[in-house]
Amino acid sequence: MRKGLFGIVGVLCVTAIVVLALSGCDTGTTTGSLIVTPSYVVMSDSTNSVSIMLTVVTSTNYGGGEFSGQLYEWRVDDATLGGVYHSAGNQAMYVRTAKNGEQYVYVKDAYMREGWAVIVQE
Repeated sequence: MRKGLFGIVGVLCVTAIVVLALSGCDTGTTTGSLIVTPSYVVMSDSTNSVSIMLTVVTSTNYGGGEFSGQLYEWRVDDATLGGVYHSAGNQAMYVRTAKNGEQYVYVKDAYMREGWAVIVQE
């Protein structure tokens, strides 16, 4: 009888420890998306525009707010069209090359939410 009782108590203790440990973890959320501004830009040779500042302005599941403490990962779809050469906080500087085309710039935060901007280079 004692062996059975100690076995049940042991299982209950281990279960309680696991539940308590997991309830203290911040797993974040993967729902929602980031909103980047400007979301669509035309960069033309005639205007000599070679760079643009992109900004994460909000997240669809936060309903707005300050993003200064977040870490963001920026990437481009086609490096031959240009790239992100400077990023700080919720902003990134995109610099184009002489090549024309349609570029997608993606941003992802620590919660794996993504946003993007489309840059048309003419």
